[in-house]
Amino acid sequence: MRFLDGKMRKLILSVLFLAVVILLIYLLAAGELGIPKFKLEDDARTKENYFCENDLNEDMAAFLFYDEEGKDIDVRIYENKKGISFGYFFRYGGSCYGAETGIAEIDLSDSTGSRAFLSMNTLHVVQAEFGNGTRIELEGNKPFVLVVKKEILVEFFDAEGNRVEPTAGEPN
Repeated sequence: MRFLDGKMRKLILSVLFLAVVILLIYLLAAGELGIPKFKLEDDARTKENYFCENDLNEDMAAFLFYDEEGKDIDVRIYENKKGISFGYFFRYGGSCYGAETGIAEIDLSDSTGSRAFLSMNTLHVVQAEFGNGTRIELEGNKPFVLVVKKEILVEFFDAEGNRVEPTAGEPN
């Protein structure tokens, strides 16, 4: 009887191993294996000597790369697909209308439930205030990226307390 238990155990383990291999092959073929969180910046980086500001949540990751003068920027957006998928998937990249001169809002709330705010901060934004009253301080001369859920209200303010409105960020 013990001999049959050993054979049965090996058979069950072999079937489970085969099922895992088949599942991984399916996920690879279906494009459901994305980039893990810890490798996102390496995947997003297109120019080695650029500075990077980024933020992410469980739905979305946003990257703002820029040169030392702040004249050349590169935006990368990733999404974490809903359902059976693992990691983040590239959505788009390149330059982005609004990020160079103001605050660009990239809204992926239809697919991810989140949106990103990216800015070279030429308007010297020093504070972001959320609908629940929480505030975060920003450096008025430093670019920033902020990723939030779509239902969270966000308002931006400059050093004089003036509200700064984001614009719809569109890839150029």
